[in-house]
Amino acid sequence: MNILVLSDLHIDTCDNFGTFQWDDMDLIMQIEGLRDIHNISKVIFNGDVYELLKYRQEDIRKAHPVLMRYFSDNDFIFIKGNHDLVAENALDHFQITNSSGQIIHIEHGHTADWFNGSRLGRSIGRFGLSLLKKCHIQRS
Repeated sequence: MNILVLSDLHIDTCDNFGTFQWDDMDLIMQIEGLRDIHNISKVIFNGDVYELLKYRQEDIRKAHPVLMRYFSDNDFIFIKGNHDLVAENALDHFQITNSSGQIIHIEHGHTADWFNGSRLGRSIGRFGLSLLKKCHIQRS
């Protein structure tokens, strides 16, 4: 069994999201390409799939309907990260036994913030981001 483990996509409400500025269809094509080339039978998203410190999952779902449908139509496993502790249908960790009988334990590994996903947490995240943007603009 070949497994693909992806982490820290940080999907938000922007058209292009995350560190690599993924486009929904680009990400889907990359995953499907890897699944075909390497005969991947299981895809595990290991935390911080969503950016729920700043956005609600419903807002992200509305911003990326094609990607969310792709996620729901496939047998993917989602593990909670510190940025998506409140993600729907996500596990705390995942274990699988390989062909040698060894247990592989997968978890995101961050301790979640107490306000992760809360209205207060998103407000603080937006405020901090606005300060960073102002500092960047003033230095430019």
